[in-house]
Amino acid sequence: FKGLMDEVRLYERSLSAEEINLLFHFGKKINTHIQNAQVCKSDSTVIKLANPEYGVKYRLYNHKTNQAVGGFQSSTCPDTLYFSTGRVNDTAYFHFIAVNNSTACERMLDTVLMITNFPQPSVGFTISDTSQCLNVNKFNFTNTTTISSGSLSYVWKFGDGAQASPVNSSHTYPSASVYKVTLMATSDKNCRDSIAHNVTVRTSPLISLNLENITLCDGKWVQITGSDQHWKPLC
Repeated sequence: FKGLMDEVRLYERSLSAEEINLLFHFGKKINTHIQNAQVCKSDSTVIKLANPEYGVKYRLYNHKTNQAVGGFQSSTCPDTLYFSTGRVNDTAYFHFIAVNNSTACERMLDTVLMITNFPQPSVGFTISDTSQCLNVNKFNFTNTTTISSGSLSYVWKFGDGAQASPVNSSHTYPSASVYKVTLMATSDKNCRDSIAHNVTVRTSPLISLNLENITLCDGKWVQITGSDQHWKPLC
């Protein structure tokens, strides 16, 4: 057994599992402990079960749904068992079922354990104009992220390799393309979320006119015709 020994007993026969369990657990009590009682949404944590009984296997259950979380665990040399809760997306409750290996009898441990989520950021942003011409493009991004409590930090990724970290931001692109703009928010409890929107930078049109040998008197006009009658440029 682990730890210091202050007594050594010799027996002339082999001991049963129940006798070994009583000897080892004399004065000890099964104890459960949550590694982190609060986690970010979709994160998991670990529940420790100390001093498990010899010859008994344990399994963690969701107390609300009564569904098993993971498999059975037991220890031939009782110490501490570790159980993962899986993803916690809301306030969750857990309990242990203990099954005796010899009799197959099962019982629920008395303790019900509660795990809650830290406040989660709800990320959002708006864009002044999602489609702009290359020669005059400047996109303004307004942050609409909220959180019920705590503080937030931000990272903007503009899709062209550039990034920034103010609350609100703006960006000008060097070439025409479709870019994915991502806003990532992180709380003071290190809980994260993100959202992305696309912006389009259009190619600026080039207009070429041959006006050679055209002389106009002041106040006169000339009609220009072409295959495309939509003369008003987009940019």
